[in-house]
Amino acid sequence: MKLHATISDEQLRKIIDHADALCKEFDATSNCKDYLNEKLNAKNTSVNYYENNQGDICGLSILEIIDKHYGNLIVHTINESDEAYFAHLLTTENIIGKNILELIQFRSNFNYRDEFLRLGLREKERVRMSHHNIKCYENIPNLPNITFQSLTEKENDICGDISYNAHKHRLHIERYDVYSSPQNRAGFAHDLRNQKHGKTVDEACLLMKSNETPIGIIEMVHVKNWNKKVGWIMDVALHPDYQGMGLGKHLIEKSLSNLYHSGYETAGLGVTLTNKNAHQLYESLGFEDYEFFVEIMGQ
Repeated sequence: MKLHATISDEQLRKIIDHADALCKEFDATSNCKDYLNEKLNAKNTSVNYYENNQGDICGLSILEIIDKHYGNLIVHTINESDEAYFAHLLTTENIIGKNILELIQFRSNFNYRDEFLRLGLREKERVRMSHHNIKCYENIPNLPNITFQSLTEKENDICGDISYNAHKHRLHIERYDVYSSPQNRAGFAHDLRNQKHGKTVDEACLLMKSNETPIGIIEMVHVKNWNKKVGWIMDVALHPDYQGMGLGKHLIEKSLSNLYHSGYETAGLGVTLTNKNAHQLYESLGFEDYEFFVEIMGQ
């Protein structure tokens, strides 16, 4: 078993065609071939190819880094029996490194995940949620002494401070570099303002104040899914001193209201399943689970 940095066009086409056919068995409209070719040619990806014990080059991995140490790991082998061996090589050859990677595969099994865990890596089970009727938040009543303003570059440091303090108690679980310090989170706010992670929905990116004191933030970007434009929540954070009062829920409702008035009907987000309070909050707001996924955490 070994990894290759390059292979022939014929070998690559065989792997991609196999993945595409596998996906089409579940969804005839699947565009797996186009998806893989797009990722193979992206600037922020690195590719490794797998040769099994029989000398057949029969698998590929695409490591996509979206932000510092966060991204996706796309993996496929023609033979299902090669998956654990491929995962072993990706780990022992330090391809995963210290990254946190969403595991994207085209079979419904746990071969990759189980081998990663056997080798000492950690996982997080997460779920994507969606709300397809945000019109219900068309009119949101005001709360006494609570005001909102749109986020700009001027509030980057405020975003960093609020979000760091809101998330630091789960840092050992989530392990996202972006929340590891106020400065890193302020840098993420800068990236959002400069469209690094997609076009922000500025009307829905809000700073919440209580008696003019900044206490909460919500960040949202535009994506397209289900053939609709969707407001995707990147972060919701309320300073710990103001939690437990229903203000976090009010912050999200206000953002969804602004999102609706900006011409959207749908919102989405991702949440870690062990973060039960957050998951229950989104359920209470009308969000529903639609896709479960796993993130693999390198060492």
